[in-house]
Amino acid sequence: MKMAASFSHRCLSKLNKHVTYPFKEMRITYYTDYAFRLLIYMLIHRDETVSTRAVAESYGISVNHLNKVCQRLVQMELLTARRGRGGGITLTEAAVDWKLGDLVKELEPDGEIAQCNGGQHDAPCTISPACHLRSLLGQAQNAFFDSLNQHKVGNLLDKNSDSIRKLLS
Repeated sequence: MKMAASFSHRCLSKLNKHVTYPFKEMRITYYTDYAFRLLIYMLIHRDETVSTRAVAESYGISVNHLNKVCQRLVQMELLTARRGRGGGITLTEAAVDWKLGDLVKELEPDGEIAQCNGGQHDAPCTISPACHLRSLLGQAQNAFFDSLNQHKVGNLLDKNSDSIRKLLS
């Protein structure tokens, strides 16, 4: 899970006192967002075989990025894919039972809110052995996943399915 860095360089350059805290809000990546969009599209076209190009055009997003997401969802057995003439993707029966929080965890595996142990290019935080912030952020993240896990992929169309169908056509 990636955190939005709302650090304002413009404010710093002007020595403005109104600097925002870097952990403003919890966000999912475009990768996970595209996975949700793809699954919603597939729920609308549940018994159909569709092309990723058609899905990408409906949302106005990159076909290449969507293909990468599609490959991952096929690996996770949420979609099946068939190549060639008459090919495309279909939603599996198992997909509708996936909990949304579990799906986000699977798609965003390096999901620590605070990189206390350092990242690929960062050194570990000096105070991490004694700091309580990491556990507090972990509790918040668990609450986020618990909230999402109250819903399943199959419930994404419970409300406004007709409106969504019209918007995607």
